[in-house]
Amino acid sequence: MFSLNRYPWKMLDMLSFLSSYKAPGVSGFQPIFFKSYWGVVANNVLSMVAIAFATGTFDTSLTKTIIVSILKVYVPMTFKDFRHISLCNVLFKAIPKVLITQEIVHQMHKKKKGKKGFVMFKIDFEKAYDKVD
Repeated sequence: MFSLNRYPWKMLDMLSFLSSYKAPGVSGFQPIFFKSYWGVVANNVLSMVAIAFATGTFDTSLTKTIIVSILKVYVPMTFKDFRHISLCNVLFKAIPKVLITQEIVHQMHKKKKGKKGFVMFKIDFEKAYDKVD
């Protein structure tokens, strides 16, 4: 089976898909922190991911999320006048992407027969509510 510890760039690659300066979650860290200090934090992050691979679960403290209401209008009158966003932990966003991508690639390699193969595309759709004016 694929070992993420042999390919630490895979996790860094997943982090690179996250916008560097997104609002931080409960941990207070933005993706730029992990990208900039990957040499320092890689072993801890990779061991957390290895545990997730082995058990199918990960540390529940990563799932803590802050829900924030941002004004859409100057004087709000109803709940519709707010934009609600979830501030998730960076690793909570990245680890499932690594696990899902790894499983998809593994299944693709397993089912490959002859000259026929599979193609996988990663498409990044930026949602309008990810931006605050």
